[in-house]
Amino acid sequence: MLGVQPKQSRQLLLYPSPATTSIRVPALLPGTQTELVDRLGRVVRTMPVSTSGEVSVRDLAPGLYILRATNGQGVPYSGRVLVE
Repeated sequence: MLGVQPKQSRQLLLYPSPATTSIRVPALLPGTQTELVDRLGRVVRTMPVSTSGEVSVRDLAPGLYILRATNGQGVPYSGRVLVE
């Protein structure tokens, strides 16, 4: 029986970190759907990358989050961001 290997997630460069209002994600195209996941593994926000290449972190509780996304070719990306 052949298993399907999960695609390896590519590391995203996110800045600034720590962030207060938004983070820039230059590797992702505007409109790419993203998820912000808290330290307990809960998806706390789902939103597309803005036309300026940003994702809002406004109104999130301070802490460490993982941003996950998949580009148009199905390649998964993730990166960590500290929110203040």
